[in-house]
Amino acid sequence: LDAARVSERAAQATVDLMERRREQGVLTDADVLQAQAALAGARAGTVQAQRGVADARSRLAVHVGRAGQLVPNPVPSSTLSLSTSAVASDGGASDLSGRADLLASEAGLDAAAAGLRQARAARLPSAQVFARLDTHAPRPLDGMEESLTVGVLVSVPVFTGGRITAARDEAEAMERAARLQLEDRARAARAEVESARGAVRAATEALGASRSGLQAAEEAHRLLRRRFEEGLATTAELLRAEAQAASLRTGVADAEVALRHALAALELALGSPSNPVSASNDS
Repeated sequence: LDAARVSERAAQATVDLMERRREQGVLTDADVLQAQAALAGARAGTVQAQRGVADARSRLAVHVGRAGQLVPNPVPSSTLSLSTSAVASDGGASDLSGRADLLASEAGLDAAAAGLRQARAARLPSAQVFARLDTHAPRPLDGMEESLTVGVLVSVPVFTGGRITAARDEAEAMERAARLQLEDRARAARAEVESARGAVRAATEALGASRSGLQAAEEAHRLLRRRFEEGLATTAELLRAEAQAASLRTGVADAEVALRHALAALELALGSPSNPVSASNDS
């Protein structure tokens, strides 16, 4: 929307300039009409951008659970920057301790290891200690007498029909499966992080190129405007330079959105929502 408004103001300034030049007898009505057509297109772009902002805010309200309510304004794009240390490749040694899928796999492996220890312990002898206190009277109306019985029961599994061996084999298989699942998820997570880092680097370079292109286009438009005022450039050249600058302004906005998405994907891949990718002035 900001880019569309800048383009609309530039188109309005061009129309005003050409109307003055027509009054001076330098330009014709056709030149003014071309500029007015460009202005109408810029205004249409502004209206479309305003609608896009309203739709985006509505979707944001649904995402944050505030449908039908006011949604906070997003961070201005001028503050978008990137910490180079946050996306520097570390050869796959990223700290992925915050990823929920890896934490779940580690918990599953711990549970499988505990089951394996329990299955192996089934072969060990078990002992139970018991005691019993009884009271009785030898004859009616006699006094009560007490008797205490204490014993130890030792069980040694010898003939189990293969039940203990089968349970141990099953526990070992489950432990191996949990370990392999954890290793597979860890490899996939490292690959995801490296892919996200590459996407951030590519988006950063694309944003830099878009900003450089916009600066060049705006300088070219400024120079052509001066040449036009001096009668050294045509209406078509001026309008073409203005259209190119407007297109590149939108391109810069799209590149900023792409970088924000890449940063969010990297933060998700790292599994560290409490320590998001920091912003600095390195980009």
